Amino acid sequence: MNGRKRIFLTPLTAVETTDKEGVGTLRWEGNKVYKWVKFQNTTATVAGVSGDVVAYGAATGAENSLVVNDRDDADAKPIGAGALQAAVTGTAGTAYYCWIQIKGPATLSTALGGSAGDGDTLMAGSTDKAVTKFLNDDATETNDGHPIGVANDASAKKVVLDCPF
Repeated sequence: MNGRKRIFLTPLTAVETTDKEGVGTLRWEGNKVYKWVKFQNTTATVAGVSGDVVAYGAATGAENSLVVNDRDDADAKPIGAGALQAAVTGTAGTAYYCWIQIKGPATLSTALGGSAGDGDTLMAGSTDKAVTKFLNDDATETNDGHPIGVANDASAKKVVLDCPF
């Protein structure tokens, strides 16, 4: 095998106070990919539930697999990291370790914003836990965020995730 872990200590729904898998570890389960991350809000307590989209922490979050669901702790244009697989208390300043889904079909916990419809590209929204339609201004070649996947059935909150990792 090419260096990928085959045996994991934690179920996908685990929330731990210590790093049991090695932050940044990837896990393939069928047609889905998961990432073991450090979840730590610093500005405020914002609880999360399974299906909430988290963002990488500002500046170095992606490098360190640090995620937040308090968008005040993310970059001005949040980089969506994936969807939580379990409920996390989200107490400000407290580190939690958990799995997020980064690729494959998923059902999110919140409605898709920005009038997102089936087939639309999605991005992490600027408000806590939000997901919205990816906006791109073709005239100026600027965008309002970073793609995290595609709406498969927008009204049912079903998406196909393809988050940067």
